Amino acid sequence: MTGQKFMPEGPEIRRAADRLGKALIGKRLVETKLPYTTFLGREHLIEDQIVIDVTSQAKAMLIRFENGWTMYSHNQLYGRWTVHLRTTEP
Repeated sequence: MTGQKFMPEGPEIRRAADRLGKALIGKRLVETKLPYTTFLGREHLIEDQIVIDVTSQAKAMLIRFENGWTMYSHNQLYGRWTVHLRTTEP
């Protein structure tokens, strides 16, 4: 159905991880927007870090950084990742 939301399964997350990896691996993360208050004040853990790997495991995405930190992400039903050039607004 057009416009219907669906819960992403493992294969969709794998494809998203592949696309995100192509955009981010080897690049420095210069700015983040983390929408949840539990992350406020923790942006420094990943900002200014180089992304070294993006993988998926089941329905989770793992983004690994040069400083040893790994970001675990689960999109639930409506989550999504976006990558923007610094010259554009999200």
